[in-house]
Amino acid sequence: MLTKLYWTKSAQQDLEKILDYLKVEWTETTAFDFLTKLENQLKILNQFPFIGKIIFKPKLIRAFVFSKQVTIIYRLIDNKIVILKLFDNRQSPKKLLISERIEAYGV
Repeated sequence: MLTKLYWTKSAQQDLEKILDYLKVEWTETTAFDFLTKLENQLKILNQFPFIGKIIFKPKLIRAFVFSKQVTIIYRLIDNKIVILKLFDNRQSPKKLLISERIEAYGV
């Protein structure tokens, strides 16, 4: 089991956008429920870090479908899980650009 979970700036911005959208278009309760579900899924990811499918082999970047609408993009570095992005599955998959440089995610 990994003990550290890190969020890149890019992933934090994605989360903020999702929560803002849920609050405006739905309710505060919906946003809170989303956040609770995300926290529970991240606990599972922490216990089973290889659960995600490798989507970028050179850097072993993985994707974990969190919900019908959102996929968590992450990478294992040493004993850490680095959340790179929260991808909106309603977009074209072509919009998911994977960078070889970890700095591109605002680490």
